[in-house]
Amino acid sequence: MVIDTSSCDSIKKTIIENFGLTKSQLDDLALQIYDNVGKRDSQFSDAIYQLEARIEARKIIDKYFCKQLPDEIMLFHLSRRLNGEEDMSGCNLDSLLTTKSVLSDFLKKYDVYFSKNEDGSINIIYKNNLISLSNEFQDGVGYLRNRLGHNKNRIDNCFNGFMFGYALEELEYTKTLRNGPEFLQCLDSFLKNQNLLKNQNLLENQNFLNDYKENSTYYCFSYKLPLNSVIFDCSNKLTPKEKNYYLIERILIRIYEDTFLGKNKRKINPILHLSQYENIPSEFLVDRKTL
Repeated sequence: MVIDTSSCDSIKKTIIENFGLTKSQLDDLALQIYDNVGKRDSQFSDAIYQLEARIEARKIIDKYFCKQLPDEIMLFHLSRRLNGEEDMSGCNLDSLLTTKSVLSDFLKKYDVYFSKNEDGSINIIYKNNLISLSNEFQDGVGYLRNRLGHNKNRIDNCFNGFMFGYALEELEYTKTLRNGPEFLQCLDSFLKNQNLLKNQNLLENQNFLNDYKENSTYYCFSYKLPLNSVIFDCSNKLTPKEKNYYLIERILIRIYEDTFLGKNKRKINPILHLSQYENIPSEFLVDRKTL
């Protein structure tokens, strides 16, 4: 069972149909959950205070939602993809760069290659030069080291997305990705700043970000995934049972925000991700919309 989080209306419709609640009951529950959890859910809150709030929230969830807890979740992934790409799967960055893919083939046209080390980290090779990522004070290096697996305690190559598939245009992240994938934006800027690119001819040839943007389309991919396969970005130690509670908490808090907060108020849209190196097969795709 999955709660359809593609819109505010679909959330309410799914919950009302599956849990036998009226709209007014649902709004009341959202208010109760917000009073117990939402107001206190802050990094500055006392840990015991938050624990007590979660206990109260779970009592409410047990009373109204215990008959059929969700075992699936919607994930909404923003991606600018090259025109003509038919693969609807969701791939982690490691797979995209180190195996044959539309992205790796595209970058090869600009003499940008990637090779894998024995420890799993990835090298950047540009114009037959191995690009050093040793100077972490250089712009972009910290980000690239994390994305390419050089900082073992901060590897970040996972496939990610959002819990709610609406109002995404309000996020700064959404606006940023209109200019191209975040990784390509950083890589493009980083390579332009390399000493080996001081030669003007090389600078003129290195336009892959513009080329990518001009020959791609910006999408929101909707996937329906097993709940246990997804990790909540700010609550990554949850057990399978705790994920059920946390998911419903977040949904009820979002219902509260949509119902009682003004349009200009910031709404919480939790980030979801898979384990490192894990991909989403195309059969989990629900929809793809052009943004």
